[in-house]
Amino acid sequence: MRSLKVAFYSEVYESLAFERFMSILDKNKIENRLFFNPCLFNDFYINIPGLSKFFSSDIDTYIEEIRAYDPDYLCITIYTDFLYQTMDFLKRLKKAVPNIRIIAGGPHVTLEGKRFVEENIVIDFGVRGAGEMAIDGLFSGKSHAKIHGLIYREENLVFENDWSVLPHEEYADVPEKKEPYLRAMPYRRPYLITTTGFGCYFSCSFCYHSAMRNMGKKYGVVRKSITFLKKELLKAKKNGVKKIMFFDEEFLADKEFSKEFLPMYAKDIKIPFMCISHPFYINEEITILLKKANCINVELGTQVMDEHIRKTHLNRHEKDKDVLNAFTILGKYKLPVTINHMFGLPEETEEIHRKSLEIYTKYGIKRMLFFYLTAYPSISINRTLLEKKMIDEQKLEDVRLGSVDNMHLQGSTSKDNIYKRMEIFGEWIPFLPEKLALSLLRKRFYRFVPLSSILSYSAHVLSTFLFSPEYSIELHMKRYFYFIGKILIKKIKRKIS
Repeated sequence: MRSLKVAFYSEVYESLAFERFMSILDKNKIENRLFFNPCLFNDFYINIPGLSKFFSSDIDTYIEEIRAYDPDYLCITIYTDFLYQTMDFLKRLKKAVPNIRIIAGGPHVTLEGKRFVEENIVIDFGVRGAGEMAIDGLFSGKSHAKIHGLIYREENLVFENDWSVLPHEEYADVPEKKEPYLRAMPYRRPYLITTTGFGCYFSCSFCYHSAMRNMGKKYGVVRKSITFLKKELLKAKKNGVKKIMFFDEEFLADKEFSKEFLPMYAKDIKIPFMCISHPFYINEEITILLKKANCINVELGTQVMDEHIRKTHLNRHEKDKDVLNAFTILGKYKLPVTINHMFGLPEETEEIHRKSLEIYTKYGIKRMLFFYLTAYPSISINRTLLEKKMIDEQKLEDVRLGSVDNMHLQGSTSKDNIYKRMEIFGEWIPFLPEKLALSLLRKRFYRFVPLSSILSYSAHVLSTFLFSPEYSIELHMKRYFYFIGKILIKKIKRKIS
């Protein structure tokens, strides 16, 4: 009897979840392999069909590679944004490899649950919520009915077990198996993307966390142990990592953890790092620890500088003074800030957004990331959008079935090009003297800014290198340069031969 083999099909970015799942399979002595598709010009940021067709390997190439590997199972993450193309891939894969069993997880499966598996016959197993327990249970011989987080088929019926948003504490310290992704993307070797924990204490109405809470799931943060983190970070340092991104949704949410972790990091690791936090958690004591630990950028979700909109519609309860206090303290210690600003909000006005840009300018914010409110299945703000007739029920059904607007381009609710012009102007504010930028904002100069993606991207990239480090943008660019070069060389060789 041959040993089991599991394939992982991953697109665009590194998946920390897959890295943990591969480690779990290694522990269970299950052979596994990663198949990575960079999806050039067809990702969350850039969608140019003509270039995507030219620079992307035909999907049949990946299907053939998987077929040749002959796995028993394939694991895949399903995002609502790419539901159509993912399901098309899975249907074609199942036709080419009829005996393969498909395990689907990710945000869309978690939000839709049992219904998604019932509606899609190609899916053999669904994983809802944190997948560590389901993957471990499935490949350690547990009965399907006893596997936490598993959705499974039995006698033409679909069953769903109890599930958790966060991994159980005994799974917190599962290592991330980085090497398969580093082989696929060798330019990433100087970078480490990881987390110190899982979860979020907040329930922003535009985020999928709000949907989890609406389902009655317990929420919070599960942290990895300091001992485990030190071991993994020292290993990364030994392997030549020069830049680290902590992708915790709330890196500073636990003060006592931060007061233990950051001094350890300052003493033993010292690699420059970026993190994401909330204005509530920024104070002088923590900022000093961040600075000593070699933090080079803190990303804050401000959304919009209007307390009423934040509290009433976004379920964000920080005051403007909390945000400004965070800006002031981080500025005092010369710690660069990246802010997230959102358009397409209920009750928004041009004046509210203009005031927000003025505030960012006065506080010397050099990196502004702009997003557009986007409807996703089951998130809390959908109710408000329906009540205010910003979307309708048909829109929500279309979203559930995979017709999702791009949060980086226009979102589900923003119809006024004035906000796109504001976004482009906001990208260029860091290049202007403060007085000039404020004067142009007051005169509404942004109304005359051309609607040009190139203008936006170029400012976005230049500000990354000139003002405030942004490792994710560096990696985004390197992904394109690396794979475009690789594909062009391959095409030239094929033409010559």
